[in-house]
Amino acid sequence: MKNQNTFLEVIMTRRSIRDFREGNVPEEDVERILKAGIMAPSSGNSQPWRFHVIRGRTKDQFVNILKNAKISPPSEAEETVKTIPPSWRRLLVKGMETVPLVVAVENVISINRDNISSAGSLLGTAASAENILLAAHSLGYGSVWLGYPPILQAVKAVIEISGDLICVLPIGLPANNQNEYFNRSRRPVTEVVKYYT
Repeated sequence: MKNQNTFLEVIMTRRSIRDFREGNVPEEDVERILKAGIMAPSSGNSQPWRFHVIRGRTKDQFVNILKNAKISPPSEAEETVKTIPPSWRRLLVKGMETVPLVVAVENVISINRDNISSAGSLLGTAASAENILLAAHSLGYGSVWLGYPPILQAVKAVIEISGDLICVLPIGLPANNQNEYFNRSRRPVTEVVKYYT
């Protein structure tokens, strides 16, 4: 899938996609998206990120937890996921059932706020997630940054995470009639920038 957007157009037109249509993401596109992730800057070039590609049976287990299905043995994630509001849970589950893959982004360096290098690892991992979002959009796919604790707990119930799970990024084809579920407006530059001369 090719898109001729310039880089700035990719940034300006990227949006959070929560509604997907059926369709696969070819392996070569998955690799291109993940390669964009590893090109993010990081403190001391520590490259603190790990990407977990979740699909197939593992994704089905993840979706079942989001639906509040019981798995054996009971996990902390099952209890936490009950806090998702029902209307949002329906939307979330629908999207996760349809999307072909989910990327869980992990920061493997323990964060110590008194240590600038370890705190910088969190920033580098966040930058890698943003690169993934932009790369997916540039190739014509949709994604959304999901960091709500119950979603992170549901992922931790189905994969091994030794560090800090930063976010979950579903990647797939956007639904044709995408609805704006959240306000995407931005404050004008004049409100958020100060110039010094």
